Amino acid sequence: AFFSYGRGGSIFYMDEAGHIGLSKVGVDIRVSKARVTDTKYHHIAVVKENANIYFYIDGTADPRVNYPVHFEFNSGAAVGAVSDDSSCSFLGVIDELMIFNRPLTATEVRDLLDTQK
Repeated sequence: AFFSYGRGGSIFYMDEAGHIGLSKVGVDIRVSKARVTDTKYHHIAVVKENANIYFYIDGTADPRVNYPVHFEFNSGAAVGAVSDDSSCSFLGVIDELMIFNRPLTATEVRDLLDTQK
């Protein structure tokens, strides 16, 4: 997990195949079509706007994914694991995690990528 709440709460993660996901821990799964296949640094982003999710890898967006579920904040938050039991640990480096209170546009996601190079 890049960032997560506890069981039933929201989680932003990468699965073992390198797909980026946004879901509820232990409840449902939504993942990107594109995936990370190497160990280089990558800029990963997810934008949830209304009932849609947009996954970005290095500034390139996947096709939108329908996800009409609202975020759940049912426990403390954690960076690098699921917060209530430390499962799904991310074995890598997470740098400059940012959380916004509104959906970013595709241009804003690419601008963040450009400023972090």
